[in-house]
Amino acid sequence: MTTSIFEKSMSVVTSQEGKPKALMFDITNKKVKEYFEDLLDTMEANERMNESSGRSFNEFKEEYLASRKK
Repeated sequence: MTTSIFEKSMSVVTSQEGKPKALMFDITNKKVKEYFEDLLDTMEANERMNESSGRSFNEFKEEYLASRKK
């Protein structure tokens, strides 16, 4: 994707004093929408990588092996 696609679909929102406050992107542009969907998916995957499952692999392994012996 080229930067010109973003530039064409981007608007700057300003305060009453004329100071930039936010950026808006036109997500009716398919490429822009896909880019932001991919960005959000990547951010969510990164958050999940840092989450703990609550138990260590060794605890899981012992429990799993014990259940197979029954």
